[in-house]
Amino acid sequence: GNTTIAETSINYKKIFQRNFSEWQSYSGFDKHSATLITSDVLLLYNSSSLNKTVNLKDKYVDVKNTSYSGKIILPPFSSLLLLKKNSQKK
Repeated sequence: GNTTIAETSINYKKIFQRNFSEWQSYSGFDKHSATLITSDVLLLYNSSSLNKTVNLKDKYVDVKNTSYSGKIILPPFSSLLLLKKNSQKK
């Protein structure tokens, strides 16, 4: 039979509305991955066709360990995932 849009939507909800451990169990993927539970993650995105200026209040690094602080400019239709740098105690 034919699958309706409503049925498809319900099926997607069953698949995608899971926490990470449920996803690992359901899909069989990401068995060696772990979740990062922290408020020190910053996702920036620019959905416009113009540059977007973002002022960072703290120091951050990206997944390549490139440092970011102060004012940064996101190009059009881009995103950046940043992790707050840990302050090192002396």
